[in-house]
Amino acid sequence: MPFLAALLLPVSLFIGTWTGTSKCTGARAACRDEIVVYHIAEKSESTLTVTMNKIVDGNEETMGTLEMRVEGETLTGDYDGGRLKSRWTFTLKEAALTGTAKLLPGGEVIRHLSLHRSSSASRQDP
Repeated sequence: MPFLAALLLPVSLFIGTWTGTSKCTGARAACRDEIVVYHIAEKSESTLTVTMNKIVDGNEETMGTLEMRVEGETLTGDYDGGRLKSRWTFTLKEAALTGTAKLLPGGEVIRHLSLHRSSSASRQDP
């Protein structure tokens, strides 16, 4: 039954504002740990849009937006920044999203992410 429940997990459980940390693994010298705010919105039944912001001087600064596929309790999306390609994966467990960013094509983990739903964060458009 847990397998069936994961397949039926409503997309709405992911939607909202999530805050937390994005910590570097040391795999990339240019990487910096960040306090992050992610805004997740529904695009379709199985796709979400994730606007990924970091906090700089107390304000949200947009780093980018990913389209992520929903597969049960997991979100997966690929980022292509030209030289840097990565796969972002998050898992929803209770009230937390945990995840990783991995370099493509090799799969080396470059970030560990830990987020919780925020009721007080507000979006600040640049």
